[in-house]
Amino acid sequence: MRLGPVLSVAAMASLLLCFPFASSFAQEATEPILVQVTTSDGVVLAGDFYVPAVVPAPAVLVFHQNNSDRTDARPLAEPLVAAGYAVLAVDQRGVGGSGGFWMPRAEIVLGDIRAWLAWLREQPEVRTEAVFTLGSSTGGLLALAGCADDAGCRSAIALSPTRDGNGLSRDTTEQMFAEPLRTRSVFLMVSVGDSQFDGYVREMIEWSRGELGVYFFTGAAHGENLFTMDDHREQVVELIVDWLDAHLPEGEG
Repeated sequence: MRLGPVLSVAAMASLLLCFPFASSFAQEATEPILVQVTTSDGVVLAGDFYVPAVVPAPAVLVFHQNNSDRTDARPLAEPLVAAGYAVLAVDQRGVGGSGGFWMPRAEIVLGDIRAWLAWLREQPEVRTEAVFTLGSSTGGLLALAGCADDAGCRSAIALSPTRDGNGLSRDTTEQMFAEPLRTRSVFLMVSVGDSQFDGYVREMIEWSRGELGVYFFTGAAHGENLFTMDDHREQVVELIVDWLDAHLPEGEG
């Protein structure tokens, strides 16, 4: 349902070296469309749908971190739209415009992700064969889990991902890397000074059996701060767009 515009590694990981970037993406204001989806248990969830100028387009489903909501994705959504990607930034249960209560149960969390992926693929502006997931911190784990659960997901991108939470255990995350994510690709980003989450990413490197890209930033910026703080914003956008472009269906990008 659309409600209208809102204001506002191979087994070895590839370690990407840090170097400066110059942004090539126009930061024009992009007004999202407020959309809703109803889950199998009747909960209405809210999202912001950003549409690029040229459609149908590849699409990115974006999950926020704790103490955040879908609107915090805007600094990343706008340059992704400028690069030709549709973006759906969603509120988790009980957050922002979404109804219900936060429920840390894997079957509930994965059911909500499936509902959003199904909605996204129904949109005429979206290329159904070119859908990605992306998230920060706890949302990073949701991006990994959602992509692992969806056979058509092209790739998952996780910024400062946690390894457990929302009903997903450490063992479950390890199993995701060992099997379903073996046939996807994963891109992880983390700050070396974000010590706990840096440790989580290094565990994920050990678990990975598929294509894996990893980028370590200097400093201690965590999750969404990587694309909202001036220190890293342009670099993060460049890295994400390059990864997305490289993982479009064969013959593109």
